[in-house]
Amino acid sequence: MNGHREGRLAHKTLRSVVRAADAALARGVACELVVVLDRPDRATAEFFEEQSELVDRIETVDFGDPAPARNHGARVASGGLLAFIDCDDLVSGNWLAEAVRARSELDPGAPVVLHPEWNVVFDAAHVLSRHVSPDDPCWRAENFVEHNYWTAPVVVDRETMLRFPYRPHAEGSGFGFEDWDWNLVTLASGVRHRVVAGTRVYIRRKHSGSRMLREIADSAIVRPSAGFDWIADRVAAAAGGADRVCPPPLDDAAYLDQAFSDPAFLGDMTAVASIEPLLEPTAQRVREFVPWDWARVFSPLGRAFCEALARWPAGVPQVVVCDADPAAPGAARAARAYAALREKGAAAIVLGVSATGASWPLRLNQGGEERRWAIEVGDVDAWRRPLLVARLLLQRPPAIVHLFGGGLVLDVLARHGVALASGARLFLHADGTDLAEALALAERLPQGTLRVLSEEPGSEGIAQPPADALRAVSGPRGLS
Repeated sequence: MNGHREGRLAHKTLRSVVRAADAALARGVACELVVVLDRPDRATAEFFEEQSELVDRIETVDFGDPAPARNHGARVASGGLLAFIDCDDLVSGNWLAEAVRARSELDPGAPVVLHPEWNVVFDAAHVLSRHVSPDDPCWRAENFVEHNYWTAPVVVDRETMLRFPYRPHAEGSGFGFEDWDWNLVTLASGVRHRVVAGTRVYIRRKHSGSRMLREIADSAIVRPSAGFDWIADRVAAAAGGADRVCPPPLDDAAYLDQAFSDPAFLGDMTAVASIEPLLEPTAQRVREFVPWDWARVFSPLGRAFCEALARWPAGVPQVVVCDADPAAPGAARAARAYAALREKGAAAIVLGVSATGASWPLRLNQGGEERRWAIEVGDVDAWRRPLLVARLLLQRPPAIVHLFGGGLVLDVLARHGVALASGARLFLHADGTDLAEALALAERLPQGTLRVLSEEPGSEGIAQPPADALRAVSGPRGLS
């Protein structure tokens, strides 16, 4: 159990975990309960101090990050299988016993991560989703670029957990969602992920104050990893063979009914409601749930990411990003910058993200081999396009990024500039009304990571002339 400032909510989680542990013990499986408290408040710390009869071990740490806190729990636990749960969530009574049974039926030498079948989100939101495994016909790899397929509660071999620890994500780093990142890293490393039929996890969505909500508000992004290449490889492989046939999706009412008409599902939820009344499955509450059916989910962002990644030349040190239509003045400046880089022998590509579908290869007017240096990602809605640009630049990190255009490139930097600046030098070419916002962005990002370039009259002294910067960064390696 991982906690920090849950207070009285931890009591409900503990009761839920003890219920599941007792059910496992009745089937011959003994459980050790380790609680890791990361910078806990007084109420949470005092509550667990009073639970010595139920809790085997309490570890107090000072990470301020759930990733190293979970890693610490894995190191101090003594069991061969580890189950993780946050101190404000709850689990079904059969979760631990069924997960142990499922693990025993799989190859003991092959690492695997086990997930509950049903994910029940409650409190500030009501969402019902059935987790699916990668071998499910409705599992689409490209969705993983935009959505996390599984929530944090898992059962995993301790050896696997020690081999693949969660990567830390300091708040303010621009990165987040450690469980999503861990899912991708393990998948890419050959670890199987499987769903345990008939099990459930109850995830509390808080109204405010949770780390996840802060990461969403800060536009945190999942760290780059081999997992995203694994996604692109899976998509490419699926394109070359017969697609798996996903059954037609159910309508909302039928989707909810398949869960709530199941006596085992309803019985467990009723039992959990004796611990957490917000989960009482009354007719009114059941109607409040919104289905998240993976059979209906298709991510154009994920598809565009995979297609662009497949065309991305290896080892390119400079990228010119432009959100303007290829016929617009901003695009003309981007094309001139690209031409200047190429004339000086610098390897560079243009990442065109205009919404019109106009052709950057034609705009560059190079043809032939030069066409491979222009990548377009226009078939994504405006809100998701900055995420797509950032995701590509993080996965294929250049040494230098030149950004041209207006609203979109400013959004890319406002939302993901801190993450991008961790691996590249950023040059923002801005004029007109965008100049003031560009200078403000440069102040917000870590010092020296974003340089603003401008041809705007009167910008002398506050922005650098583009020609000077391009001369400084146009060597064969793209570095001064």
